[in-house]
Amino acid sequence: MSQHPINLAVRFLLELAALVAYGMLGWHLGSNLFLKVVLALVFVVLAALLWGLPAVAGDRGRSDKGPLMVPGWVRLIVEMGVFVGAVWSFYIVGSGMAGFWFGVIAVMQCLTAYDRILWLAGFNPRWSSRTNA
Repeated sequence: MSQHPINLAVRFLLELAALVAYGMLGWHLGSNLFLKVVLALVFVVLAALLWGLPAVAGDRGRSDKGPLMVPGWVRLIVEMGVFVGAVWSFYIVGSGMAGFWFGVIAVMQCLTAYDRILWLAGFNPRWSSRTNA
């Protein structure tokens, strides 16, 4: 189910929305225009690096090659952390409803991608692209 095109599209949109949330947080925390722009850019770049660097061998849900190979459970913690941080960021900047709906959609997306989530957590060894090629 995690490879369904609609699920992949929702996940991609969640990733983009998370970057928006981190940019909004940086903008909110800055005290002048220069700091607002710098912090927004720094937060977005750090979130993108955190999301993009760790990879798991055999992951069909994203590239299974990357500069930082990690176990599935580490990748799962990173993904959940980025999404929870995005919810928190929306609340901090005063967009509580955006944070609420982001969280609801993220949980629904994770539930529909249960096969990948279980694989990352180590409970579904047959999901990997290497065993199902």
